[in-house]
Amino acid sequence: MVLAGGAKLALLGCSLGVAGSMALSQIVRTFLFDVSPTDPGLYAISGAVMLLLTMAASALPAARAAATEPTRALRAV
Repeated sequence: MVLAGGAKLALLGCSLGVAGSMALSQIVRTFLFDVSPTDPGLYAISGAVMLLLTMAASALPAARAAATEPTRALRAV
């Protein structure tokens, strides 16, 4: 559940980021050299890196949640 929640947030963030980047592509164009601001490969690689980093960041909380005894977790609620 923890990893799925992290993945959902990452997908939402990547989607909003790509949409914002496409909307501001003329401003982004001044910062890029030899790359189009609407290059699909660039968006695919950056999205994959963000998803990978999100999964890595969610791994420790997921491992802690999986190691917790269910009865102990229910008592804490």
